[in-house]
Amino acid sequence: MSRLRVFAAALCALVAVVPAADAKPAKKKPAKPVYDFVFSRTKTSTNVARCPIVPTGGTKTVTQTAVETIYQSGRVNGPMYEKGTSVVDVKQDVENSDYVFPYEDKGAPIEWDNATKAADVVGVRKDKLTFLYSGIEGDGKIALRLPAKGKAAHKPISVTVTDDPVEEDGCTRTRKIEFSAGLIVTRRR
Repeated sequence: MSRLRVFAAALCALVAVVPAADAKPAKKKPAKPVYDFVFSRTKTSTNVARCPIVPTGGTKTVTQTAVETIYQSGRVNGPMYEKGTSVVDVKQDVENSDYVFPYEDKGAPIEWDNATKAADVVGVRKDKLTFLYSGIEGDGKIALRLPAKGKAAHKPISVTVTDDPVEEDGCTRTRKIEFSAGLIVTRRR
């Protein structure tokens, strides 16, 4: 009698595990696509002031160069990590003067990192991704189509702005800003 019970229990377990021939397998919901992004930008600002040296004569040229590099990476609708570096260098060149000396001051790099939500800078609508960034003159926007599975989409940006020379306090001042950036979006699934 106990063998019969064991056999019946094994038969019930086997029937429960093996699906019927006409039974349809349950459909899986398609997985939501997952998009990762990487954005990097470099902004170099160069200010030059060329001034006469009063009262001894001669000319001094002061060049201030500020370089800011930012790297952002994350997942759309997920976390975002930001890492950046900022450096300011000052250099003074002197022509025809025995009283003012040239010098060069290499600034110490200032580094920072930050973790935040990608939703602060990334928006997705239908099949388009919009990325907000801080550019030369205010905020900028990059829009691109979302890539297919296993593919990537990218968009490079490069801008150079040179201001006209300005005469101020006997000095001639110029400013040049170079901005380069790139956005890469990949689809994981």
